[in-house]
Amino acid sequence: KYDYEVIARMAADLSKQIQKLNNQLDKGIDKREELSDPQEKKDEAIALVEALKWEEAAQLCAEQAKEGDKRTRLEEEEGRLRSALEALREDLAAVAQGETPTAPDEPAGED
Repeated sequence: KYDYEVIARMAADLSKQIQKLNNQLDKGIDKREELSDPQEKKDEAIALVEALKWEEAAQLCAEQAKEGDKRTRLEEEEGRLRSALEALREDLAAVAQGETPTAPDEPAGED
């Protein structure tokens, strides 16, 4: 026997969690897209070095190092969010099939 109230509540909760993670993912992608193109900046740094503009080249390289770190953090966060989203989608699919696994902080529906 299915406990439709529990299934509906779980599905709604999972949907909210999925939406929240999707929003976080979108924000992270937007932040990553705001970063400059590394190849373009590399070419610019090379041109500065070739023009013997050492200080400008050094400053550009330092800025790109910071952006590289930020890009790496954003990519790692994106991977974590995508994994969490996939797990929630699997949970939602299971709930849609009538499975009601017990959440660690919430007892399953009692009959």
